[in-house]
Amino acid sequence: MTDKIRENDRYEFADFRLETGKQVLFCKDAEIHLPKRHFQILTYLIENRDRVVTRDELLNEFWDGHEVYDDALSKCVGALRRVLDDKERAPRFIETRRGTGYRFIGEIGASESLNVGTVLDTSNALAADQTLSAVKLPFWRSRIILISSLAVITLLSVSFVVGVYLPRQEQPSRQKLSGIGSIAVLPLRNLTGDTANDYLSDGLSEGLINEFSRHSELKVISRSASFTFKNKEIDLQEVRDKLKVEAILEGSLRKIGDEMRIEVSLVDVKDGKVLWTNNDPTSSVRNFFTLQNQIACDVLTRIEAGSCIKVETAKNIDAEAYRLYLQGIHIRNDLTFEAMTKAVELFDKALSIAPNFAKAHEGIATTYVIMESNSLVPPGSVIKKAESHAREALRLDENSVDALLVLSETETSDNYDMARRESILRQAVDKNPNFGRSRMWLASTLAMRGKFAEAESELLKLQESDPLSSGVQFTLSELYLNWRKPDEAIRTANLVHDLKAPDSISDRLLAKAYLQKGDLDQVKTLLDKKPDNYESLHATWLIRTGKVAEAAAEIKKLEVTETGKTSPFVIAYLYAELGDKDAAFRWLERSYAMRQSDLASLKIEPALDSLRGDARYVELIKRLHLDN
Repeated sequence: MTDKIRENDRYEFADFRLETGKQVLFCKDAEIHLPKRHFQILTYLIENRDRVVTRDELLNEFWDGHEVYDDALSKCVGALRRVLDDKERAPRFIETRRGTGYRFIGEIGASESLNVGTVLDTSNALAADQTLSAVKLPFWRSRIILISSLAVITLLSVSFVVGVYLPRQEQPSRQKLSGIGSIAVLPLRNLTGDTANDYLSDGLSEGLINEFSRHSELKVISRSASFTFKNKEIDLQEVRDKLKVEAILEGSLRKIGDEMRIEVSLVDVKDGKVLWTNNDPTSSVRNFFTLQNQIACDVLTRIEAGSCIKVETAKNIDAEAYRLYLQGIHIRNDLTFEAMTKAVELFDKALSIAPNFAKAHEGIATTYVIMESNSLVPPGSVIKKAESHAREALRLDENSVDALLVLSETETSDNYDMARRESILRQAVDKNPNFGRSRMWLASTLAMRGKFAEAESELLKLQESDPLSSGVQFTLSELYLNWRKPDEAIRTANLVHDLKAPDSISDRLLAKAYLQKGDLDQVKTLLDKKPDNYESLHATWLIRTGKVAEAAAEIKKLEVTETGKTSPFVIAYLYAELGDKDAAFRWLERSYAMRQSDLASLKIEPALDSLRGDARYVELIKRLHLDN
């Protein structure tokens, strides 16, 4: 995390007071409990209010240079605006500069009336807004973009009514609709008049995506792609062109008295014809899971996309246990030790009420893996606990894909057994063919094993369900680099840029690709854009241009930062580039002693090609179980 925030400053603006020493925001005398990263970003914007702070700068400062895409930052800024009662189109505090970044425009020291209502204890509300968070996982956290989709749904004490989207006279017939092989669930519109209900409309939408995703006969567009249409007027041509689907499920959430009314319809994107609506305006459902399962089953039955089994276990989930589970999911979005610890406590409370609640076990297992992979706990201290809870989740729910993903980490935590990891991830993909995270991890594992063609095939399948994902294109570009296909790497890196990822990410990929092609002028052009962020690439460029002494001096400087951003693995391959094999292996041994995730790419890393004929390289490959 950045060290540029001063520790004991106090800033006053309107009715707010921000104290950096206490890390607390006040509205008048009421404390507002912000998640740590939200507080730090707000402070950083205030302390740099004399200029526009770019998105790339914020991502580099507050996500430690890891490749996290725009959604995480946008969610963070959006949550801050809600706390400050700030409007994006008419800002008083945080101004958006389109395509660039943000600037704090509030007058420090001024005091004016601000209608924010009750703003005590907003941390949970903020956490609920962070539906996408970056989660680093050990064996490829520096290799791929992993975006963890965290559901933001709850179990309300009111009834849910599945209503009618169109007037009754316009309802289509109930005949089965063969020929529909692809579908996108667009985010339900929240028409309750209260943005606090967004978590419910989003949660139901995501739940429906998950229900459909279990059916291999049906192509289901991912959450990340579908949610690009949130709060937008539906343009069927745009949906058809961007998502390449035959039908969409759309609808809304309304509040009538104490009831929440869910209205849904299935629409043919070719001509806008309504293919199906739920036509039972009186059916009332109190259980969230039962509600989403009912809608999914009705749609699947109409389009003949496979059999659908009504969920029975959902009826037995204790409402309080489910509420605690959701709280835990929300809180852990902050990715701090305190947040993770609190999340585990809440999952444990849920289990004390409902010992057979599989998702609570799943929640604990996933949280422990996040803590381990983000270095929030001593290495290896929680892995066994994570594995135990994952196995229990699988015992209670054999279809728990998240539990399998945890096991793909825990079962190989003491070694680099990619064969075992591949086996587990194939199980996860088989259980839910449309679940993008499983297929992404499988593709990355296949690549680490040198199975480049298979990895490419998996990523191209994933691209079909997630056509707007910069993460998929990033992983493809990395794959082509390791496959020694620089032209393909350049093509996909440009797509990463086109899909609105930060320039620092696409530029880094392009620089690596042009290095591989030998186009050093293009590399220099890219390095000149962000010289402070590309130290290792700059050192490689110096070597390739014959400036060996300068390169050696730069590598020596990087050695000093071995506990910071520069990985021992990176220093190792720089020495390999330099031709100093002994130094390269010394740093590889340091990497091994630290059990660094980067070592999983030892078998395929192009920068290590000069070491492959060395007996020490062969021995290290065997020690890491990368030869199986």
